Amino acid sequence: MELMIAIAILGVLLTLAIPSVRDLSMGSNTVSKTNCLLGNLNTARAEAVKNATNVRVSASGGAWNNGLIVATDRNMNGAIDAGDGDTLLQQGCEASTGFDWTAVTQPGGAAVTQLFYTPTGALSTPAAGVWFKLLRPDRAINPARCKRVLVVASGRAESNKGSTAQCAAP
Repeated sequence: MELMIAIAILGVLLTLAIPSVRDLSMGSNTVSKTNCLLGNLNTARAEAVKNATNVRVSASGGAWNNGLIVATDRNMNGAIDAGDGDTLLQQGCEASTGFDWTAVTQPGGAAVTQLFYTPTGALSTPAAGVWFKLLRPDRAINPARCKRVLVVASGRAESNKGSTAQCAAP
């Protein structure tokens, strides 16, 4: 009898704990991926200023979910041309299963697959700025739990929490 009561109590505790652990895991993954993006954006900007050249941050394979590529791109043609002295600097930050990265221009909301930092550290393309948004797998249940990264025209990047309106739709 005591064993059955102990098993029942354990079952209730597990029922309460599993959703919390899942939410903690998704939150940790969201922060990790956001920090990865911020680190790569800051590296790109610093390299542009340090080497007085254009640096490109682009979506790997045309989709941010596949990760990103940071490379010098002196002629801003979207390719790493060894003859121009372009080099791959970093790559990574793939979205985990169920997560969704998007990027749009501000203002306007046109999709963005690459951005360029100038030798001064400012954005060249798109000049007005870029919003990145990382949506979690539970966005239908918790629509305000996305993370956003804003890259302003000066090239500075900052992260902040989204709101229900900003995170509801991909």
